[in-house]
Amino acid sequence: MTLQMLHSKTLEEILRAILEVDEMARDNDVWLYARYCHAALGHSWESISARELFRLMYDKELAPPDSVSRIRRILQERYGELRGKFYEPKHEKSKEIARDIKIKQSDMKVEEYAFDSAEWV
Repeated sequence: MTLQMLHSKTLEEILRAILEVDEMARDNDVWLYARYCHAALGHSWESISARELFRLMYDKELAPPDSVSRIRRILQERYGELRGKFYEPKHEKSKEIARDIKIKQSDMKVEEYAFDSAEWV
């Protein structure tokens, strides 16, 4: 796939195609970005310099890594079959952390209220 062919597809379509066939890319954003660059650059991928890679990103001929990561997360949220083996454990852990934060915030409000009440006594 050349850069011209890629321009006819959205970044979301390209990444979805990669995620459908490459399980490692589902859990590893660096690997996903490498696969995306390889698809975009073809054979020249193996001989491209870091300077040229950054120029392509600067000139918006290649998407930046953070956009690739963001779109991967969106795709995995929409399409469960594109989730990697680490998706569920990470998702459950983030829910647990969110619950802990809410509990701590509610505890803090109670403590603040109790502290304020004590001053009025």
